[in-house]
Amino acid sequence: ESNVTLNTISLTKDQKSKLQKTFENGNYLEGFVVLESTTNPESKVNLPFLGFFGDYSKEIPVEPFSFEKVEGKTYGSDMVDKIASVVGCEDPHFGSEWVAGYWADMEDVDLEGVILNSSSILNMKDGNKNVVFKAGTDPYTGVLDPSTLYFGNNTAANTMIIQQFVNRAVSTNDIILTNKATGDVVLRDHMFDTLLGSSEEGEEFYGLSKSHCNDDLLGSHIVASRAYTIIPCYDTKTKELFPDGEYTMEFAYTLQATGTIYRISYNLVIDSSMPTVRSVEEKGNNIRIRYGQTNVSYVAINGVRTAIKRDANGAYVDVSKSEYTVSKPTIFLKTYNKSFGTSASITSAYDTTYHVTVANDSLIMTNLITYDVTDSKGDEGVINRDFAVVVKAKNGKPITLEGNTYITVKLGELNADNLRVLINDNEVEFTVDNGYVTFQVTDPANLSFRLSSTKGGNSGGGSSSKGGCGGNVVASSFLLTSITISLLAFVLLRKKRLVK
Repeated sequence: ESNVTLNTISLTKDQKSKLQKTFENGNYLEGFVVLESTTNPESKVNLPFLGFFGDYSKEIPVEPFSFEKVEGKTYGSDMVDKIASVVGCEDPHFGSEWVAGYWADMEDVDLEGVILNSSSILNMKDGNKNVVFKAGTDPYTGVLDPSTLYFGNNTAANTMIIQQFVNRAVSTNDIILTNKATGDVVLRDHMFDTLLGSSEEGEEFYGLSKSHCNDDLLGSHIVASRAYTIIPCYDTKTKELFPDGEYTMEFAYTLQATGTIYRISYNLVIDSSMPTVRSVEEKGNNIRIRYGQTNVSYVAINGVRTAIKRDANGAYVDVSKSEYTVSKPTIFLKTYNKSFGTSASITSAYDTTYHVTVANDSLIMTNLITYDVTDSKGDEGVINRDFAVVVKAKNGKPITLEGNTYITVKLGELNADNLRVLINDNEVEFTVDNGYVTFQVTDPANLSFRLSSTKGGNSGGGSSSKGGCGGNVVASSFLLTSITISLLAFVLLRKKRLVK
C-alpha cells in the first residue's frame, strides 16, 4: 500500500469566470492523474478524477427549447452535436425542440432517423411532405414569439413532436394540458426515454436518462439518449378535437437524485376558427380593415407585404384609398396568421354600402361575389333587410360553395341592440363589432339571409336605405372576392417505445 501526495491545482479567477459565464448551472471537471515510474519510463498508471464546479442542484432537468435559449451561449446539446458529427452521424441535433406537422395517424410518425442522427428533427417532413415548423416562432416571418404558442386543428399541422435534451436523470415525468376557460384537463401524457420509455400496459416507464455520450451508443449512432413525445390535440378514442381556446401545458419532472418535482408551464392557444374581417371603415385617406382574430402575422396587399398594426381593439391593416381605381375598385389582401397553415385571401371594395365579405376555404382569387339588398317594413318599426348573395366564377357562372362559410356585413342604420339574423326564417348566432355583424352560414349553397332590426343605436353608422309606399328598396350590387382560408392543427399523441 502506497500513499501518493498530489499537488493541489486551483482554477484561476479568469478560468472560473469563463466557466460561470459558459455554464451558469455548473459543469463537470474531469481528467486523469498520470503516475510514472522513477525506474521504468515505460511504466505508467492513469487515475481518472471527476469533480463538479458550481451548484449541482441548480441545473434544471431539461435543456430549454430553442425559442428560449440565449444567443451565443453554449449548451450541453451543442457539445453532443459535435461529438456525434465526429463519429460520422449525418445530421445530429440533440437540442430541445418543439415542432409541428400533419400526419393522418400517430403511428405514421417516424422518429427512427432522428434518433439515429441521420436526420434532424428540424428537417422532418410530415404526411403532406412539408417540413415541420418550429413552435415559438412565427412560421411566416421567422420572428421568435415564445410568450404564447399558437396552434390550430386541420390538415396543415395536426401533430406536435417534442424532443428534449435531458440534463439530470428523472425517475418519472408527466405532461398535463389544461383548458384555461373550463379548468378541464384534456390530456395527460409523458416524455419518453429514447431507449427505455414505454406506455405499453404492464411495461410503463416514464423515467428519463441523462443525455450524455455512451461508448455503446456511439457505435450505433444513437450517441446519447434523449426524451421525446408525440401528442394529439384531440381525443384519441373519439377523434373529437379539443375546443378552441387558451390552454396551459405543464411539464413535471421528478428528479431521481432528490425526488424534487420540477415544473415548467407554457401558454398555448388552439385556434381552428376561420379568419374573418371584423370591419371595414374609412380613416382619412385610408381604408382600415380590421380582423376578427388577434394572432395575425402579416398581410400582402396586391402582392406587396405590409406590416400588421395593433391597438387595444386588435389587429388591422390600413390600405391607402389610392390602391382603389375605377378599373379595379377592389384590392386583394393575402393575410397570414401565426398559426401555421392559417391564411385568408380577401378582396375589399370599400365604396359599397354594406361591405359584404364572405369567408370560405374553397374560394379563389378569381371568384366574384354579387349581391342584391331589399328592404321591407316589419311590425313596430322593424326593418327586414334581405341579402341575396351569389358567388360566380371568372366566366360569370354561379358556383356552389362547400364547407364552413362566414359572412361579415355592415349594419348601417340598423340597431345592433335588437338585431336578429335569419337564414331560411331560422335565427342564427352572430357577433357584432364596430357596426359590423359576423355569422356562420348554415348552408353554403344558399347565401341568402335577413337582418331584422329597428333603426338607430348603432355606433358603426353607415348609409341608410328607405322604402317607398311599396316598402321595398333595391340597393346596388357590387363585385367582391372573398376569403380563402387554410386552418391549422397542432396535435399531441401518445407514444410507445421506439427503439427496443
